[in-house]
Amino acid sequence: MLFTNGLFWLFLIPVFALYWVLPCRYRPLCLLAANILFAVSFHQLQLAITLPLAILISWGVAQLLPRLNGKLKTTVYYLGVFSCLIPLLLCKYSGFFGQLTGIHGDWMNKLILPLGISYYTMQVISYLTDVKRGAVPEKRLDYYAVAISFFPLMLTGPIERPFALLEQLHHPASFCPERAKKGAVLVIWGLYLKLSLANILGSFADVGFEQPQTVTGTALFLCAAIYTLQIYCDFAGYSDIARGIALLMGLNVTQNFRQPYFSASFKELWSRWHISLSGWLRDYIYIPLGGSHRGTARQLCNLLITFLISGLWHGAGLCYLVWGGLHGLYQCVGKLSLPVRKRLYRRAGIPFEGKLHRCIGCLTVVILTGFAWIFFRFGSSNTPTVAAAFLFCRRIVTEFSLYPQLWKDALIQLNFNLLYIVRTCLLALSVLYVDWRSRKIGIEDWVMAHRGWVQVCFCSLFLLATLFFGVDTGAPIYFKF
Repeated sequence: MLFTNGLFWLFLIPVFALYWVLPCRYRPLCLLAANILFAVSFHQLQLAITLPLAILISWGVAQLLPRLNGKLKTTVYYLGVFSCLIPLLLCKYSGFFGQLTGIHGDWMNKLILPLGISYYTMQVISYLTDVKRGAVPEKRLDYYAVAISFFPLMLTGPIERPFALLEQLHHPASFCPERAKKGAVLVIWGLYLKLSLANILGSFADVGFEQPQTVTGTALFLCAAIYTLQIYCDFAGYSDIARGIALLMGLNVTQNFRQPYFSASFKELWSRWHISLSGWLRDYIYIPLGGSHRGTARQLCNLLITFLISGLWHGAGLCYLVWGGLHGLYQCVGKLSLPVRKRLYRRAGIPFEGKLHRCIGCLTVVILTGFAWIFFRFGSSNTPTVAAAFLFCRRIVTEFSLYPQLWKDALIQLNFNLLYIVRTCLLALSVLYVDWRSRKIGIEDWVMAHRGWVQVCFCSLFLLATLFFGVDTGAPIYFKF
């Protein structure tokens, strides 16, 4: 049951009603039952095995850790983490490591990646780490199971810290119409991003990425630009739907996107893009490696390692590794070049924190991010090789042209017609406008700050646009991670 499936909403409505009718002490059990039904709906045996195992192992190890000291505590902690990692390593990375080492086996081809395994594995690792650092472990297994398997977050995140949800489960909120309205706004906006824009853009971008030899370099440039917008609308839309559903159930979860393409630096970009993953990598990878407290050289090394791990988390392949490495390199170059850039701006008479500097920074971030997305996209293409991605980039550089006829040909090659061009541009501009207007407080708070009739018009307009223009093409991009 994907969020874009009508069956999911038939499932959610009775869950929502029952959740608020029941007394507070029974609501976690209602959520647990909903989580189980949601997981069972995918008919995947791997998920039915790995998710309960991750919950039981991490909960049991967490009960032991406060009673242990010294090396024994550390040993038990690492055994618990490794036990939770084994399914992920076997199902997701066995083939990749087999390619690197030359070791292959038929069993590698038979392993199926359980749905959402990357997300709940990171949750249980963060939980065990927090307990090792001194947090009090959750005594109730049912509450802990709800926090790890919370159905809106199970498949694509955000990667919510278990203690944040556990605190809310132990202190349940009363039904609040204002919060429910915010949840509805997020759901409507998320569906609009996903169905009306991301899915349509994907149909055009797929032409160039799956068959690059059939289109021109100008068309490939358009594909890269389209995919840069597509992946944002796809993942941000799905994350907003998840947040909205959580708010409908009275639970607050991490905001996963804050208009990332308005970032003026890559450091800012990663404080706005996939925020839950960025925070996880910072707290459990970057800071334990030493962070920024051991000199510049060590900090740059830590940044590169963290982003390489981020690349591998997204997928087992060299294309994902290159994507992560590029973002690590962007961060390192940005830090090293900061004094030089300040001097250049000062000599040019441009305020370093002014509007012109920010516009230049935003443009640079979008262009370089779009370049990195090419490698990310090739990680899941028919030819998932770094060589194919570099050939794609080379053709953009060598064959790109501003000649109007070539742009017209490129649009035709990507299956655009006049109607699609006008409609796609209008939909994209609407996203740009709303993102810009809500950049300081978030889409839901921005809408709720207006009068009631404006709220109704906003929701009605984008809901109708989704119904008329929306296209359901299946699972979101991040579903596979």
